[in-house]
Amino acid sequence: VVNLSRLAREAAAAVFPLADGAGRKLAVDLPDTLAVRGNSEDLRDMIRNLLDNALIHGCGEIRLVAGVEAEAGNARLVCITVSDEGAGVPEALGETVFDRFRKGSPESSGHGLGLAIVREIARGHDGHVAFEPGRPCRINVTLPMANEAVSVARMDDEI
Repeated sequence: VVNLSRLAREAAAAVFPLADGAGRKLAVDLPDTLAVRGNSEDLRDMIRNLLDNALIHGCGEIRLVAGVEAEAGNARLVCITVSDEGAGVPEALGETVFDRFRKGSPESSGHGLGLAIVREIARGHDGHVAFEPGRPCRINVTLPMANEAVSVARMDDEI
């Protein structure tokens, strides 16, 4: 069990100097604790890829927000949202934007692997990733929340 809020803060801290150097603001709104089961390095990389993608391909302020939402059957999910003020992903690309080596624009930098990695990590943690249509550009990752009674005890051991 890992504290996804802590991992998200670490990913944001790594991206902050790059955003600052590009004259972009990076805003973070996270609760103290979001418990999920998973590999901390993979989850941190997933969030870092989302932030890098917003920095490289988006514009304006980048926002990293996370919280808990309820799903049918009383399951609780952790939802991570990364957004920027860019135009977003064209609807014509649909789910193909998550394919390996797929780039939104042939002229864009990178190799088209970032979002494929994000999807694989989310799926590997029984989660889901999707862009919200329209502007601003917003991508959501949902992951199952860990059992809170177990999570608090194990996360206390980590700190």
